[in-house]
Amino acid sequence: MIDHQKHLLKQKFFVYAECYKKVKKMLGARKIPRDNGEMIDLIYQENCKKLDEESQKLYQTNLTYRQYVNLFYRVSMLEDFCLDFNNTFSINEIFFKKRLIKKTKSLLREIQNDINYLYDCISDIIKHKESVDMRDIITLDYQHKERLYDQYLDQFEKQFKKQFKI
Repeated sequence: MIDHQKHLLKQKFFVYAECYKKVKKMLGARKIPRDNGEMIDLIYQENCKKLDEESQKLYQTNLTYRQYVNLFYRVSMLEDFCLDFNNTFSINEIFFKKRLIKKTKSLLREIQNDINYLYDCISDIIKHKESVDMRDIITLDYQHKERLYDQYLDQFEKQFKKQFKI
């Protein structure tokens, strides 16, 4: 019986640690530079490798195209991390308290709203074929939500520490 309890505790610890790591990655991907220069200066090598030769040249020389590709890459990464966290958390909901489950579902809805908003901004870049001021995309309201997300992380961490008496 004691071995079974130890196994469950180890499993629970692993679940908490894995979910915490994934939510941190997701929220980290959401932090997109507001500074135009910083956003344009980012050259994602992974992006370049996926582009054909002509697109690679365009990426290197056309700032609007680089801004579009960089933003699209960040939003795609955010979407992937969100899906990964959602799947991991959903499968393991039994290990979490109802209050955290409710807050997590609310967080995921907000992140999905952010993703939709960012994809709309990307559509505008494509439609107008001109670069945009990143401060028009990453607004103060968008940045303000980071504090709310940080509060969620703090609550998650507190529950984690309380659960395992850390």
